[in-house]
Amino acid sequence: YHKFLELLDFGKSYTISQLYAEAAKFCEEGKLKPEMMESIYYKDILGLLESPLGLRLRKAAQSGWLQKEQPFVLYPELLERQEEEEELLIVQGIIDVYFEEPDGIVVVDYKTDRAASREELAERYEKQLRYYGEVLERLTGKRVKEKIIYSQKEEVRV
Repeated sequence: YHKFLELLDFGKSYTISQLYAEAAKFCEEGKLKPEMMESIYYKDILGLLESPLGLRLRKAAQSGWLQKEQPFVLYPELLERQEEEEELLIVQGIIDVYFEEPDGIVVVDYKTDRAASREELAERYEKQLRYYGEVLERLTGKRVKEKIIYSQKEEVRV
């Protein structure tokens, strides 16, 4: 799921059959394994791409303002809220996707797990998205205006 979204060109619009064709092409190129193709929920991907968020992603990709798979390491002295932690942390990860709009940056994290409610999902990943926001503000010098979890056809803002 994540790998397919990483490889997919968000600057294009797709039909379900075009998504299947893209996945097959990625397999032929050795970028996806055949068993990975079977775990992709193409209707969910299409739902994302056709959603208001997906249209924002497309516009950002077409404008060159979309970034995918941004690795980072955040050291304790850079964490704004380190005093809340009982021990020193080094936080590392990969931001799925972020894009810039005229009034700030939007960070999006894809999730495939389920939660009982939107609130539970937001609570589960609030700290992770907060770190992503801090990292992006430091990397870009720009304000992160939105942090969005996209999970199974649903957007959750944290």
